[in-house]
Amino acid sequence: MNRRDLLVAGGASLATLRLGAGPALAQQSGVIRVLLEDAPNTFDPAGTGYNTPAVNVTWNVYDRLVTFGIKPIEGEDGAFTYDYDRIVG
Repeated sequence: MNRRDLLVAGGASLATLRLGAGPALAQQSGVIRVLLEDAPNTFDPAGTGYNTPAVNVTWNVYDRLVTFGIKPIEGEDGAFTYDYDRIVG
């Protein structure tokens, strides 16, 4: 028996034991809860004094007409950062 066959047999045995252990709890659907340590202090993308969660909400909710370009990070293979000198549509 090779390692893969042993893992498959062990997983099947564990699944059999779990199914016989008792009823499974039903999952709720349609509700997603996200817990954060901090909350956005504004929903105004042009406001002043906004915190990091406000920036995250802005980037994920509002449709932007322009954004910063990207450029590769020196010394990092395949990593990119924003190029604040180049605006793209």
